[in-house]
Amino acid sequence: MAQFLCQNYEEVHFIDPRYYKASVTEYASKNNITDILFLYNVSNIISDMGVLSIK
Repeated sequence: MAQFLCQNYEEVHFIDPRYYKASVTEYASKNNITDILFLYNVSNIISDMGVLSIK
């Protein structure tokens, strides 16, 4: 997916919720991000408790 996003956007940021524990909203605000794509595997989203920490 990354290669398609990089071809069509001037700047792309990737955040892995397993390791990034700060506020995604604050990150987006500080970096003037206007569009957000939340991409996750359905089978993993059910079992991954790290998703619950996304702010």
